[in-house]
Amino acid sequence: MRSFHDFLRQALWLSVCIVPIPAGAFAVQTADMLIVSLLSFTALGTLVPFFYYAVQQRGYGAAWGKKRCAAHLECALSVFALLWLFVWSAAANGASLATGLGHIASGALGAAGMLLAMLLIFAMDEGALALYERLRVFGEERRWWLALSFLTGWVPGVVLAAVFALAAANIASPFLFLLFMAGGMTWVLFLKLLLGMMSFAFYLYFSLEGPRLFRMLRVVFSAAIWLLLLYAPLVLSVQIPGFGAWRTFLDPAYLSIFPFLSDLWTVGVAYLAGRKITDWIYAAAE
Repeated sequence: MRSFHDFLRQALWLSVCIVPIPAGAFAVQTADMLIVSLLSFTALGTLVPFFYYAVQQRGYGAAWGKKRCAAHLECALSVFALLWLFVWSAAANGASLATGLGHIASGALGAAGMLLAMLLIFAMDEGALALYERLRVFGEERRWWLALSFLTGWVPGVVLAAVFALAAANIASPFLFLLFMAGGMTWVLFLKLLLGMMSFAFYLYFSLEGPRLFRMLRVVFSAAIWLLLLYAPLVLSVQIPGFGAWRTFLDPAYLSIFPFLSDLWTVGVAYLAGRKITDWIYAAAE
């Protein structure tokens, strides 16, 4: 049975392994050390729990195994992506991350903020795993589909949703939004591509049952079709001539980049098509 006390104890001692170095760098309050603080916090906050979960044999959360690694990777990257987006937005608007306090006070403030961020990430890990367990009632096929959609599109979807929300609320400068659309979208698509390939290669392969060749073919066809579905609307959008107002609402590229919903349909179609093709190959071989 899960215990909040056990969760909090594990979260705190993992945070002790993560927070001191970036908090110490933040306390220096120079531009270079602030960047070092953010980079080290991102790296340690992502990798320390990831590798701990990967080798954990007993104790709180050990029963989840490698699934906990995947959940943490998604949750941590989404939180750190929002953190970097906030820093980028602040820098674009001419703001500074300097606290104006002394070294000790700045270090304490940074440590407190980082601890809260890590507790949020660990709570998100638990929430994602609990939701994954509840999805069992829908059957394994639907659970795999929804899990693949989450692993593929959660982090890019959070980033896009945050940027669109900032633009809609007129919080960030218009220059920031245009800069993101001009260059940031490419990196978001690369991130989705990387996460998608990793999700199909690892999660789907090890979730499926049957001979190794069957699982490998299923993964290859599903991933190839997903890649085609991801880029086909983007290519179609580029090939369609004209730049009228209709693109605001009917641009085909939305089928690939709309947060979360685009992942549900692309992963779902790819998953079903990969299953059909693999079953057809095995039926023909028999």
